[in-house]
Amino acid sequence: MLLLLSMPAILPHGSKQTSYTSTGFRNWKNATDSKTGFPKHEKSISHIQAMSMWQEKLQRISTSSSVETLINQKVLEKYRYYVKSIMEVIQFLIVNELALRGNYILEEEKEQGLFQNLFEYTCMKDPNLNEVLTHIPQNATYRSPEIQNQIIQAMVQAVRSSIVKDINESDVKWFTLMEDGTRDKNNRENIALAIRYVKDGVVNESLLMVKTTENLDAATFTELTLNTLTENNIDPSCMLSQCYDGLPYMMEKGLADSSNNAGLDI
Repeated sequence: MLLLLSMPAILPHGSKQTSYTSTGFRNWKNATDSKTGFPKHEKSISHIQAMSMWQEKLQRISTSSSVETLINQKVLEKYRYYVKSIMEVIQFLIVNELALRGNYILEEEKEQGLFQNLFEYTCMKDPNLNEVLTHIPQNATYRSPEIQNQIIQAMVQAVRSSIVKDINESDVKWFTLMEDGTRDKNNRENIALAIRYVKDGVVNESLLMVKTTENLDAATFTELTLNTLTENNIDPSCMLSQCYDGLPYMMEKGLADSSNNAGLDI
């Protein structure tokens, strides 16, 4: 998981020999050929670096040492501060419902977007962060779209875990299920599932999850809802009442059948 990384990892340089990195080796009749087989690959930079990293990992495993013990504590703190700053920029944008990414400028080989612009502005205002940025390996900047999505998913999971904890520790075990849906242009239903509960004498309504389905029948909605509750360790039998937008679907085969205590709130 990204959040557990202590510092950027230095990976081997990319290799044009995709048979050793992604597709798999198949040219077995020429495997021992000095020009196209294993002997040539053994002399490549990517293989030498990969072997070096593998041997280093074996050594760390045998000595029960981690990456943290191999680097200076101040350097470790700087890299953590760098990753934390990236997370704070992403958090600011998603809380304010702003798009992170924009258009990719081919001539400059650079993507223009709010995340990139805001992070650059943050570096300009923060000398400590700017110092780390100048020494960060360019193959491990942790600012790619993939890393951004991983950070967002980690934040989503953290928020959901907090909501589930509050629901399970509420003043009473009963809760109300609330669902609303909207259909997009691809004729898919986006279903928002929320829970209403009492915590510390205060009534809370928290969005638990948003799911997308192409099937618009009650059976699909029922299965999706029950699976969501079960996956998040919320007991469906504690459902006191239910609220839906789109009653015709649930009238066909509603969730009331799934709980003796459930009713329909319209």
